[in-house]
Amino acid sequence: MKKHIHSWEIEILIREVILNGNTYGTKTLSVWNHFYKAIEMLREIEDLAATVGSINNKFDNLELDRIIHRQIIWQNDPEGLSITKASMVFGDENLRELIEEEYGLGIEKILLLMIISKSMISRNIYFDTSTNFDCFSINQQQSCRVFEKIIISLKDLKENLRLTQQYNENWAYTWNPLISNPLIILDSQKRNHVICPIPMYLLRRSTSGIFYDLVHNERFTNPFGASFENFVGEIINTSCDKDRFSVTKIKPYTVKKNPRHGVDWVLSDISANLFIETKTKRLTLRSKTTIDPQHMDKDIKILAEAIVQNYKNIKDIYKGLTNFNVNDLPSYSMIITMEDWYFVNPYLSQRLFLAVTEKMKAEHINIEYLYKYPFSVLSSNEFEYACQAIGIIGIKNCMDRIIYKGKFEHSIIPRASRIFSDLNVKSFLFSEHYDSIWKDEIIMAKKKIRDRR
Repeated sequence: MKKHIHSWEIEILIREVILNGNTYGTKTLSVWNHFYKAIEMLREIEDLAATVGSINNKFDNLELDRIIHRQIIWQNDPEGLSITKASMVFGDENLRELIEEEYGLGIEKILLLMIISKSMISRNIYFDTSTNFDCFSINQQQSCRVFEKIIISLKDLKENLRLTQQYNENWAYTWNPLISNPLIILDSQKRNHVICPIPMYLLRRSTSGIFYDLVHNERFTNPFGASFENFVGEIINTSCDKDRFSVTKIKPYTVKKNPRHGVDWVLSDISANLFIETKTKRLTLRSKTTIDPQHMDKDIKILAEAIVQNYKNIKDIYKGLTNFNVNDLPSYSMIITMEDWYFVNPYLSQRLFLAVTEKMKAEHINIEYLYKYPFSVLSSNEFEYACQAIGIIGIKNCMDRIIYKGKFEHSIIPRASRIFSDLNVKSFLFSEHYDSIWKDEIIMAKKKIRDRR
């Protein structure tokens, strides 16, 4: 089955069944012939949609990019990595209080609740949100408060799908409201009885999805940035031996009475320096799902501003304005993003480089910085791979693999198996932390159940 049908096709099938299906039907998708025929029909519709609207050769590169974004989350979205990152970022002291105010639970209990719920859903089509989770130290009031944020009635879901649906070249790429509300109430008289057609969305809602619950809170932005910065620091400290590497946290400083933050981290060894700036900026939905270049260009300009800002920070360092002890070693600039931008399309890398050079000229920054301090853009997932490689072979040897022959590489995960295949790089850096989220809790829960007996 997996050889012939893709996960993203099943996602569209679920969307269309909810949007257009009747309460009672004459055919069932549990019959293979009916199921596969429905998939074939969806493929025909998608092919037809591609001939409608504004898709042409001019936008082929953006069409390729949105195909990548549509498919790669099903192919390259390690559950353990996203759960662990959410736990460490949203569980950081900067955000802990805000999370508990919003949900009534800390992030680790929220994640545990979702992991257990997903497991229960995989065994039974219906899920009861009033289930007793006391053995995990989660009372019913707390669990219901979390579930209320992610449930939706079938009637409201249909309406939301109707509002987002497009019958043009964007037909397969429109926003699916199940991403924000993965639990569906079928009977308004039994609000606690729900179904979850796409269980993966349940975990995504409790990891990357938490951002959207908090983003409009004025108390969120700065602590979120600080928490992500600390997470990147944990990656560095876990991967790099203190005997061989030095880690410098740049202290705030002033230039002509203007306060400056500087780079977030400086990682150094005997071979080179790596100046690291962390950014929580995400690629917007429109950039991922449409072929209108103005949306992608807008996001690229924001990323370019971050790259140029780091060059300003590096300039201050070499002027001796910070607490970093300047040396004559080769140096590199690195931007680490919270989420994957998946810049595997060379066209987007070229657009980014162009935006960076234009911004540098506007800011009167020497273009030679691009070659003296080559930049790279990595997601935090990618950085876990790269930082482990740094810990094994050193900064310069690692960066020479990422940035090569004057080219600027912006996504290393698709090439990780090749460029680091000779190294003992873990695919899961914080596996012990992940185990502590749920395995230890389950052991304790089993003990509580035995004690009650």
